Amino acid sequence: VLLGAFGPILNIVHKEAADSSLLVFRQHWFNVLHVFSTVEPLAKLLIKHCTPVSSHGSAFSDTILGALLSLSCLPKAYGVPYDFFDKPLSQSPGSVEGNIWTALDALSESLHKVFHSLLKCSTEVRHLTLRWIAMCLHANAARGKLWNAQGNVGATLTASDGFMLNLGNVLLRLCQPFCAKFTDPKILRVDPTYCAAEPKDEADSRARGVHMEGMSKETCLIPISDNETRPVA
Repeated sequence: VLLGAFGPILNIVHKEAADSSLLVFRQHWFNVLHVFSTVEPLAKLLIKHCTPVSSHGSAFSDTILGALLSLSCLPKAYGVPYDFFDKPLSQSPGSVEGNIWTALDALSESLHKVFHSLLKCSTEVRHLTLRWIAMCLHANAARGKLWNAQGNVGATLTASDGFMLNLGNVLLRLCQPFCAKFTDPKILRVDPTYCAAEPKDEADSRARGVHMEGMSKETCLIPISDNETRPVA
């Protein structure tokens, strides 16, 4: 019932955002998404609508949140021409850069409010939101490989640079309350062993609050010996 009643609204926002660019995005899109993110049934519908069927990282760009995260001064996809600085000799770079920074700041602030509202909506929505972020990061983990810097065909399977920069900006804004002041006791709530944790199943993931996949297999900054195990809280 909810999908039939509110699904078309999300489809309209998705289409408009996908056809838009950084300097002409509409603020009312975020007003709509903010309403969805504060009502639990609608928030669940939004997350479901934004969860792609494909396991490729680029599939996350073809969702509502993905379309908004893809708004950038960088191309939305590999091989697409740049929207800005196409005529550097006849354009004033200062004014263009100012418009870009202003638009990016407004976009990041609006995206942060949507994600923050989803995380605050309810325990279930928080779990679904964190799982969506974890799935997105895991699906785009290949961006950290050497071939990503070469711009080859494999780059089409992952999200764009603009998408990941915007997502990183949102995550940094969400982290700010915990690390803005090193004397703030909130920093003690951060588990330094999170990267070594590996949930057994969905129930264990919910109980322990661990959503990232494959982090325990990543290379550590400080390697451990063969007969040593990484500590996990």
